[in-house]
Amino acid sequence: MHDVLASPGAVHSVPVERLGRHDSLGVLLHEAQLIDLRMDALTRRAGLIFDLRVALEIRDANTGVLVIDDVERLSWAGVGPTEPLIAWSVDGAALERGLGSITISLGLWPAPGGELTIVGTAGVFVAGNVPHLADVPPDYTETDRPGLEGLIADWESEFTPFTASVLA
Repeated sequence: MHDVLASPGAVHSVPVERLGRHDSLGVLLHEAQLIDLRMDALTRRAGLIFDLRVALEIRDANTGVLVIDDVERLSWAGVGPTEPLIAWSVDGAALERGLGSITISLGLWPAPGGELTIVGTAGVFVAGNVPHLADVPPDYTETDRPGLEGLIADWESEFTPFTASVLA
């Protein structure tokens, strides 16, 4: 999966579409779980991993990767429950296009919730499968971070992309 973050343009072997409607990102990611966020300051590229096994709109993929290029701003605000591990479910998402930029805003829960905003020049959302994941995500309250290995996707996971949506 690290290859998608390092070079999102390398996903040429899968169908690519351009998200057209203003709320397409919100529909696409509704109830997907944000499980990792990485920012490469040297390349100004951010990557987000989503667990799609509980997403309402995506049925044929278990994992999604959102990559944003030339990040100008990355902002996180939020406080979650007291559990040590939290999968943040997407409750709302917006994609705004400006002159030479995109702004992605994610509303996340559980309560009291969180908000993630990323501003960059372009982005791509790639959906696919990480092999050997169960049909449902793990119970995060019953394990620690090392106990999640092999139960959720991470940047070192093998990843087979199915489709890509360009956000620019």
